[in-house]
Amino acid sequence: MKPDWFTILVSWTPFILVVVFFAGYLLYLRGGARRGRLLIEISEQQVAEMRRTNVVLERVAEALEKRSPG
Repeated sequence: MKPDWFTILVSWTPFILVVVFFAGYLLYLRGGARRGRLLIEISEQQVAEMRRTNVVLERVAEALEKRSPG
């Protein structure tokens, strides 16, 4: 009697899942240093953008103060 495909699939699923999770974990560990550097670069870009935004907002505030009667 041949086992049907569903039985084969069910019996191999745990093994396949272990291999997939192990491979994913290895990829995660391998990319850890790059991911940390990437986060630092993103943070630095956000700080630079916030500084540019603050400069623009200060200019707007100065212009509004000059225009307001008082």
